[in-house]
Amino acid sequence: MKNQIARFFLLLAATGWGISFIFTFSSWTTGVGILYNMGAQPIDYQPMLDYWLKMASSVFGCLGIIYLKCFFKPEENENTIRLLSFLALFVGVTLLISAWVNKLTYPHHSTFPVDIMFCFSTGLGGLLYRRP
Repeated sequence: MKNQIARFFLLLAATGWGISFIFTFSSWTTGVGILYNMGAQPIDYQPMLDYWLKMASSVFGCLGIIYLKCFFKPEENENTIRLLSFLALFVGVTLLISAWVNKLTYPHHSTFPVDIMFCFSTGLGGLLYRRP
């Protein structure tokens, strides 16, 4: 049962990280439009910011691919699952501290609680996996 729960969280993580490819393959206008809907202030186009958005979203999307691989073959990827789980917890702590330091508030910044819960739930959920 624990492994089925863990696999659910692996699929959730694959989806959550993989969705970042939207920013990789969209225009700057589309990407910042999505960010505006998530609570960002207007961002003027800057080539370097566009570059960083593509870089970060590509890395996040690739994490989604790694999670997907772990979902399909968890028994072959137990060490990777454990590593990804601890990394997700680290990101969750980083986001929690950043939200506090930057005084983010809900509902004006509506997505940060979801991001933090996503990191903690996928991190802890992945730690449930044990090779059968």
